[in-house]
Amino acid sequence: MTTYSYSVSSNFPEKKVHPGQLSYEIRENPDIGSGLYKVYKVGDNVDTTFTTSLDSGEQSTLDGIIANHTPSSQNETVVIREETIKTGGMYMATTVYVTAAFGTTSIVNKVFPFPVNVLSAIITTKDEHEGDDLEITLAPDIVIGAITSDVSSSDTVITVSSSVIDNISIGIKMKLDDGTNSDNLGWVTAIDKIASTITVDIAATQSFAASTPTQVKMSHMYIDSYKFGPGCRHEFGNTKIGGAYIPSGKIGEIKYTNNSTSGSDKTLYIHMDLLR
Repeated sequence: MTTYSYSVSSNFPEKKVHPGQLSYEIRENPDIGSGLYKVYKVGDNVDTTFTTSLDSGEQSTLDGIIANHTPSSQNETVVIREETIKTGGMYMATTVYVTAAFGTTSIVNKVFPFPVNVLSAIITTKDEHEGDDLEITLAPDIVIGAITSDVSSSDTVITVSSSVIDNISIGIKMKLDDGTNSDNLGWVTAIDKIASTITVDIAATQSFAASTPTQVKMSHMYIDSYKFGPGCRHEFGNTKIGGAYIPSGKIGEIKYTNNSTSGSDKTLYIHMDLLR
């Protein structure tokens, strides 16, 4: 690890810094972004730590990012305003861990007795985690309504009830379930509020009747098909305004796959910031 230190009062043009935004600006730079480990601010000092040393050209690139850093007023919004669906607005931090033996997948469910908005998550991995996979689904398979017209095999446009239109969003995963059969329809790619239809990216593989009834379920993928590289710090959600909502009593599902072919059990620790 190599750390490059800067002074808020001397090196930043507006004499202020937003660590999350600065971290995002560095990571987005193709020359140095992949090597960033963390950005840390204490008082007037800002440390930017990289997994390997930067050469003179890369240091110049970093200096340029620092010299042009202008904190967005949006990023300075107070915590209570970082929600799309309101909770009580009280901050809480928690840790969830999951352990998997080699060649297996382990699932841990976290349930809160009150609604929460997950603002960010941090995972620090070791080299032993390289090649392993992680998925985190917030409130999986919540029933939000039903289909209102029959669905045939190969359909990608689904006619649904008004409650589905009111609750679903583009980029949410959707499933149909009639109590006997279920189909994972993948991502929602379009919503037509006038026609009350949802377009998905995976066609239905079987038929569903509106009269059954057939429920529409949605899942919010917080981390999807994430594969770990060499050990480092992984930060999720701290470069955006908004939270991932989990209703009271609904689970957050953490699925960790240990892809090693031998060796000891491995554990992931997930540190989460949320509002309750």
